[in-house]
Amino acid sequence: MIYKYERICRNENLTEEHIKKIDNGLHALTQAKYREEQAREKYGVEILSSDAMMGPDGEVGSFEMADPDMDVEEIVMHKLQLERLHEVLAMLDEEDSCFIIEYFEGKGEGKFLDALCVRYGLSKKQANTRMHKIVELLRELF
Repeated sequence: MIYKYERICRNENLTEEHIKKIDNGLHALTQAKYREEQAREKYGVEILSSDAMMGPDGEVGSFEMADPDMDVEEIVMHKLQLERLHEVLAMLDEEDSCFIIEYFEGKGEGKFLDALCVRYGLSKKQANTRMHKIVELLRELF
């Protein structure tokens, strides 16, 4: 079977050797595409080559490569700790939970602390004492 590209190559007077190289290249591309489709269908994964990460004009695409210096274990542990913290916060009564979240969102400083004290009817000393008691309770539950 003669393909269109073979006829075009012959019309351009390319040698059989050149046509064979083109044929091998096209065959390799076809095989790679087939493997990608198989991986997508069988495993639900996408295979990206470095060519797929570049635009047609050579501009870098929006794909990101994993940072080899990134500590995946540390990230997973952090996420697990955050999940546990949310569980423990849910164990507190609603007022204490809201208080401690608001306290740390404002970092317990300045005008924010004044507004927090007014909202909860506390002095700054009482607010700090309440914060420390809630933190101790969280440590026990955590």
